[in-house]
Amino acid sequence: MYLKPSLGYVRRVDALPQRVLAVGDLMVELCFVVSNAWSTEPDIPVFDQRISCGGSAANFSACLAQLDQPVRLLSQVGSDDFGNYLLEDLANYRVPLADITRLSGPSSVTAIIIGSDGDRRFLSYRSPAEVDYSTFDPASVLSDCGWLHISGFVFQRADSATFARQLVEVAHDMGITVSIDPSPLFAEYVTTDPALLPLVDYLFPNEYEARALTGLDDPVAAARELHARGVGTAIVTIGPGGCVLVGGQGTNLQLATPAVSNVVDSTGAGDAFAAGFIAAIQAGQMPEAAATLGMHVAASVIAQIGGHCGAPSRQQLLASHPELAPILARLAQSTTATEGA
Repeated sequence: MYLKPSLGYVRRVDALPQRVLAVGDLMVELCFVVSNAWSTEPDIPVFDQRISCGGSAANFSACLAQLDQPVRLLSQVGSDDFGNYLLEDLANYRVPLADITRLSGPSSVTAIIIGSDGDRRFLSYRSPAEVDYSTFDPASVLSDCGWLHISGFVFQRADSATFARQLVEVAHDMGITVSIDPSPLFAEYVTTDPALLPLVDYLFPNEYEARALTGLDDPVAAARELHARGVGTAIVTIGPGGCVLVGGQGTNLQLATPAVSNVVDSTGAGDAFAAGFIAAIQAGQMPEAAATLGMHVAASVIAQIGGHCGAPSRQQLLASHPELAPILARLAQSTTATEGA
């Protein structure tokens, strides 16, 4: 069944495919574990290190793929050896590579300084090479997807921000669910384009990003404010404090985080949470169950160094958390249905 399009695209109101299109950054992470991530000493001992694949969209895609959920990642890598490494890593996590553009020049790199408590500092180099977004047709890009998930870092540059804005508008018009994992710079973008927020079905800010978006320190008040500004459901993650959900149909929840015995690196926690949450929502779960799964996926990720090195499979989650069996069973059923369609 179809409705009359408002922007020249046909809005779909029948069953949509489950595939998620993730749009955003892909970069190498150089991770260094130290006593204090904020030390100003000129010579700082490093107690552990790892080179890993990262970037918000890449972390999200790897976690979603590990849950056996269909995903596409629209991103870019450079022509250097780091580019080869990034592609190999994504393939190992079963993330399709067809939508990743190889550009001449260096890949993006982030040095992550990780304190003994898991807190982090980032030194980010974003490659100057950028995809020519004018060659993409938003409707074609979204043609086999039922969900669009955008990393807020895409809004840092003018050309990618314009393309992301077009994707959101077209996805909304086509009946495709839209979610954004914001960044502080995304908050700056929204000040010039407040009409974007009513097109967003799910927004996943952490406490800092929620404060940047609303000016409010209290995460509950910030989530309510974001919903009042038009966001369908605002989910503010609070690290060890769990998360707050405020949305339509009376959704107003504050959930505690599950016990985490060993926080090694909190990088990618928000990306992992979003992946688990979206997988559960697509499987027909209620927001509370979706947030519960998201927090457990995040807990697995932060137990290892790297933004998605700890991305768990359904089988691993079931073995360590049998209480998740009903949620994971729904994920398995939805995946089987998708493969048989």
